[in-house]
Amino acid sequence: MCCPMKRYDSTNKSKQWITSEVRDASIKLKNLYWLHRILETRDSLRQYRTFKLTYRVLINNAKRKFNDKILSNSTNINRSVWKIVNGETGRKKNTMNKITLSMGEDECSEPGKVANAFGEYFSKVAARSLEEHYGGSLSRSCTSSKMRNENFFFLPVMGNEILSTIKGLKNKKCTGTDYMTARILKHVAALVSEHLAHLINLSIASGRFPSVLKVATVIPVHKKNDPNIISNYRPVSILSVFSKVIEKIVFDRVNNYLNKYKIISNNQHGFRAGRSTQTAAVSLVGYVHECLDAGLHVAGFFFDQSRAFDCLMFGFILDKLYNLGFRGIFHDWLGSFIGGRSVVVRVQNGLSGNYGSTLGVPQGSVLGPLLFLLFINDLPEQVKAERIIIFADDTSFAISAPSHEELSSRCKVLLTDYIEWCRKNSLLLNLDKTECIYFSTNSLHRDVLSFVYDDVILTSKPHTRFLGIYVDSRLRWCDHVDQLCRRLNSAYYAIYRIKKSLPVDTLLSVYYGLFYAHMDYNIILWGNSVDVGRVFLSQKRVVRLMFNLGPRESCKKSFVDKNMLTAPSLYIFRCLLYIRENECSLPRLADSHRYLTRYGDLMALPKHRSSRFESSPLYQGRKLYNHLPPEVRSLPYPLFKIKIRKQLLRKGYYSVGEFLGDRFDI
Repeated sequence: MCCPMKRYDSTNKSKQWITSEVRDASIKLKNLYWLHRILETRDSLRQYRTFKLTYRVLINNAKRKFNDKILSNSTNINRSVWKIVNGETGRKKNTMNKITLSMGEDECSEPGKVANAFGEYFSKVAARSLEEHYGGSLSRSCTSSKMRNENFFFLPVMGNEILSTIKGLKNKKCTGTDYMTARILKHVAALVSEHLAHLINLSIASGRFPSVLKVATVIPVHKKNDPNIISNYRPVSILSVFSKVIEKIVFDRVNNYLNKYKIISNNQHGFRAGRSTQTAAVSLVGYVHECLDAGLHVAGFFFDQSRAFDCLMFGFILDKLYNLGFRGIFHDWLGSFIGGRSVVVRVQNGLSGNYGSTLGVPQGSVLGPLLFLLFINDLPEQVKAERIIIFADDTSFAISAPSHEELSSRCKVLLTDYIEWCRKNSLLLNLDKTECIYFSTNSLHRDVLSFVYDDVILTSKPHTRFLGIYVDSRLRWCDHVDQLCRRLNSAYYAIYRIKKSLPVDTLLSVYYGLFYAHMDYNIILWGNSVDVGRVFLSQKRVVRLMFNLGPRESCKKSFVDKNMLTAPSLYIFRCLLYIRENECSLPRLADSHRYLTRYGDLMALPKHRSSRFESSPLYQGRKLYNHLPPEVRSLPYPLFKIKIRKQLLRKGYYSVGEFLGDRFDI
């Protein structure tokens, strides 16, 4: 009654920047063009071309005034900026107003029937995939960690904790089946916080999760290939905002318990504070550099799992949680949370019926990713390898051996053990998308690794994609730089299209969103490679475009004046931050003796045989860190980060050597 649903059709708002002056100029330009077609004289052509330039300037000024007005009146500047950018560059959201599916020999586009078809497919596809993959050999028991002596205890929830949790919710417009948004809940948070706290405590004490919050609204989103085939869609689940409040409270308590007893494996880098794709990639690449420098043969396996979150069996999840210390009434609550769930598919204005789910962790939930991490937490105990890197459902292994024959033998054992672990836990391993790399420093290296399993031939390749970066067998990063430059060129084109329609300050926001974000991603790995100069050239090219610089004019003044980090400065910045974040685990010079020396607090550079090892992120990071004055190294992390950034912005270094040859300003 207080918040009634209202539907309205949005009108076409394109080209609202057109003014009466622009319309008059457009008519005049058409008349001049018509006059030139009749006269075909030099004077008529000159008049047409001159006024055409005037007309273009008029359009750009009208667009800029209109966009400035939108940004000045906007309550969400970032959203308004990206709406303008997407409109100017022709970027469209990946949404489909009408979905047509192939059902047998016929095609259906009626929203209700299409929604039911999706509901039937999404609710059964995981079970069907397991049946097709394993058949009658599906495991009845799973692997698990050793039984822990600790027990998890849920502390009661207070009203002020609920209030802070509600205030921390994002103001998203998407709603579950109750049509309640986070914005509405925030308006009444002070009135309902005590009541919600009582309900949550009652839910935990009874070991039951509210059934009304187990229904998820699913929106099918097209992934790729033919949009008429139902398997080319993925479900996006939207849960009630009340469910998210309960899950956030439970998540904080469970996460504190896991961190206190260090239960989650150190090999896991996904969905964890202080861990990221950067820490995962540095762990793998650093190990490969060490092995290659020691003269060992190294291989990397990059496994791909299909529907990893959807195929988990409820019984297996609860068994593993019990061993990790979640017992008693809270164990019953977890069973109630993951079981008895259903989905309602929404296609346009059509809704499907309720379709139950018997597998997987709840999609779109706060606790779902954490439950998955706990499910696969025993992997390092069951499958042995020199280096294991896990990022959510992406699992990678690195193996080394003194000879090619021994390396091949170890790889076969690893492959067999991991496939068996997946079978025991009813996980789907996609061997067709699994990659293997045989690392080497020799450009004439021709040896390959080849394995056969279930009629699938797995052969080592020269490069592969790993967590968004392209790793090659020689760690030269040429393939990654090639892919990155393509993206940077696309960003350059987008900035070129919108340059005349936006002020410089807004254009910088677009630069950081379209260009800088791609350049910054895992630059600690490839920022010292041979081809990094190509990325820096692309950056200077876009800077010249934004600030109207000549082709031979220096960009350093623009970098300094606009507080923009150059590509080499960004690499130095990320390396220094990584070393500072992990300095406790890195050896210092004072650790090798008992004497109090002048340089004892410096990082100890690892001994190595090859010059290639010096390009590894840990070596370069420690070398750059040792260049800092003691006064800077002793600063607290927040001040250290600010001090380093100010120095790099003030100097605008064009190379790592320029930084090492310069004196740091204290």
